[in-house]
Amino acid sequence: MDKEKVIKKIKQGAPATSAIVVAACIGVSLSGYQAPVYEAQAQTKETKTTDAEEAKKTESKAKGSFDLADGIYKGTGTGYAGEVTVAVTIKDKQIMAIDILSSSDDTAFFNRAKAVIDRIIAGQTLDVDVVSGATFSSNGIISAVKNALTGEKDSGETGESQFGNAAVQGSTLSLADVQDAAAYKDGTYYGTGTGFGGTLKVKVVISGGKITSIEVVENHDDSSYLNCAEALIGNIISSQSTNVDVISGATYSSNGIKSAVRDALRQAAVSGNSQSVNAKTEDTSKTEDNTTVKGNFPYKEGIYYGTAEGYNGEIEVAVVLQDKTIKAVLVTKNHDDEKFFNRAMDVVKNIMKKQSTDVDVVSGATYSSNGLINAVKNALKEAEKVTNGQTTEPDKKEADTLELEHRIRRVEKLRRLEIRPACLRG
Repeated sequence: MDKEKVIKKIKQGAPATSAIVVAACIGVSLSGYQAPVYEAQAQTKETKTTDAEEAKKTESKAKGSFDLADGIYKGTGTGYAGEVTVAVTIKDKQIMAIDILSSSDDTAFFNRAKAVIDRIIAGQTLDVDVVSGATFSSNGIISAVKNALTGEKDSGETGESQFGNAAVQGSTLSLADVQDAAAYKDGTYYGTGTGFGGTLKVKVVISGGKITSIEVVENHDDSSYLNCAEALIGNIISSQSTNVDVISGATYSSNGIKSAVRDALRQAAVSGNSQSVNAKTEDTSKTEDNTTVKGNFPYKEGIYYGTAEGYNGEIEVAVVLQDKTIKAVLVTKNHDDEKFFNRAMDVVKNIMKKQSTDVDVVSGATYSSNGLINAVKNALKEAEKVTNGQTTEPDKKEADTLELEHRIRRVEKLRRLEIRPACLRG
């Protein structure tokens, strides 16, 4: 099927299908994707080179000067939650290996912090930078290695004991307290916020002017973090306020729930002397997501491809142009961590809403956000070339167009399934 037929197919479902395409394309395009080992609630990238590459570059320069006999030395340091124990192998006055024997820290953060091991070995020094987003665990490893080689001990204070419930390795993100409404209208309200993996939606029920139940109905966060964060729902209901503490270790998910509940309560709030009335609000978030302005792109209708650098490699998108408007953006290739990428996909929604690539990046997923924005820009540059009759790269194979149509059909199928009653889904 050629591109004109694909666009005709899209026309029939636009604009509702386009937003669902955007929302579902991650699951389709990341089929079989395996997240990397290093994971934390922030997307930071100090350099483009990997630790292994850095090690190769410095291997010939870094010479150990540790005046110790060949052997294995054991040491302990203090991480975020408790002791970190390591075994350091010394040979010819050089650190040959550092093995982790035990740790009490969160696995996701600690795995990320292990990057300091490569830095220590590559530079043959303990004077290395910590891993952004895993500060306490990084310092725990460094302290343990130092203890093994010099006998020096750290203070023994964990990050948790130093900062209490506010100690979060990956973020210092917090939400300010807000003024609660004087009263709420009875009804069912939906609100959205941003969790670690992207949009998080809740359903809030008000009865007798009180918050009686809160349910997370949509989210993209890791289930373990979300399960922890949901503990604050009881606190919100018991205090009848969103001014509650976040759950330690699940800051993003906690703040996502708090923001979403606040969004719902804003709709339910009674202002001034307004009387409370029973009113059930409709879930309008999907309608809002589907609302886009008409574009003004003076290019030929078609499907255009663009690539740009993300966090872990190239991101490729297919941009569908029709009536001077971006009708759909599909991710056809991506190597970034799924959680960060899910967060970054908000920029695609904003591009379609504004019909402009001049949108803000998503905090905590900067590299993936910029990769998506630049890929769309490059696709539009390709559209400009085609419109001006300039020579472009060879046309994509027919298989690409067929694959795109296949994905659109899958999205339509998901949409039909979504609107069926829950008891009929299977």
